[in-house]
Amino acid sequence: MGMHEHPFSLSMSILLADVPLLERPALARRLGYESVESWWPWAHEVASRRELAAFAGSLEAAGTQLLLLNVCEGDAQYGGRGLAGVVGADDAFWRNWESVLALAERTGARHINVLVGDSARAAPVASARRGDSARAARAAAPGAGAHRGDPRLLGSRIGDRSAAGSEHGDTLARLTERLAVLADQAHEVGAGVVIEQLNRFDHANYLLTDPDDAVLVTRRARSASKQANIGLLSDVYHLARAGTDPASFVAAHADLVRHVQLADDPGRGRPGTGTIPIRETLDTLAITGYDGMIGLEYTPGPDELAALARPAELWRSLREPVPQGDHSA
Repeated sequence: MGMHEHPFSLSMSILLADVPLLERPALARRLGYESVESWWPWAHEVASRRELAAFAGSLEAAGTQLLLLNVCEGDAQYGGRGLAGVVGADDAFWRNWESVLALAERTGARHINVLVGDSARAAPVASARRGDSARAARAAAPGAGAHRGDPRLLGSRIGDRSAAGSEHGDTLARLTERLAVLADQAHEVGAGVVIEQLNRFDHANYLLTDPDDAVLVTRRARSASKQANIGLLSDVYHLARAGTDPASFVAAHADLVRHVQLADDPGRGRPGTGTIPIRETLDTLAITGYDGMIGLEYTPGPDELAALARPAELWRSLREPVPQGDHSA
C-alpha cells in the first residue's frame, strides 16, 4: 500500500474543517499523515498567485504530499456539486480549471477529482475552451467511433433508455468528451483525472448517482483521451448507499480504480463503526493489486483528533480477521 505503518491519506477538508486552511497540512503531519487530500481550498473559482503559493508552501513546509485535489464545487446557483456538466457554468468551470492545473503543478498532486454537477441543471456542454471543439470533431470523424448522440458512445444500456433517459445519455456523452480533454490537459502537469459516483440519497440531483454510469463514462473517456490517465475514485460509502457491494465493484473494475476513499454507514462515520464490509473491500483491493493510498473522508466525531492520531491502529483494526463468533462490522 505504499507506507510502512498505514496507507491512509487524510481528507483535510472534512476531517480538519475547523482548522485554518494553512495550518491543516502541519496538523495532518503531526497526526501521522504524509499524504493529504483537499477539496478546492477557496470559495471562489480563481485563486490568486499569492493564495496558490501560500497553500503550496504550507504543504511543503509540513512535509506533506497533496495526493488528491477537487475542482471547485461552485456556488448555490449551480447546485454546489461541481461545474463540469452544469448548464450556464462553462465560464466558471474553465476559470477554475486553470487554477486547478496551476495548483496541481505546484504541489505535485496526483489526482484531480472532477465533480460533474447536478443532473437537474446539467445540459449539453458548450465546447469552446482549450480543445473541446477539436476533441468533439475528432470523435465524430470517420473511423474515429460513434458520433456524440450515438448510443454506442456510452453503451447499449444508456442507449436503450426512454426519451428522458436519452437526454441523460446525451449529457453523459458530452461529458465524456470533456473529461477526455481534461485528462489530456492534466497529464501536462503530471496529474490524472478521477470521477466519482455520489449516492442519490445524499445527492439526489447529481449527474452520476449510478455506479454503472460512472464506469461507462470513465471507460469511454479513457478511450478518447490521448493518455490513460483517467479513472474512478471509488468511495465505499457512496457505493454501498447506491446498493452496490464495494468489494464486488472494485474487483469488477480494478483496471479503472485509481483512488479509494473510506467512510462507513450509517452517517458516513469512521471506518469500522458501521455496516459496510470494509475489511472485505480492502482484501479485494489487495488481491487485485491496488497499490494506491486509501483516503479517509468521513464525518468526524466529537473527539476525532484523538482517533486520527492513531492511524496505524485504525489500519490494524480494519485488516485483522474478525474473531470467531464476532460478526460485527
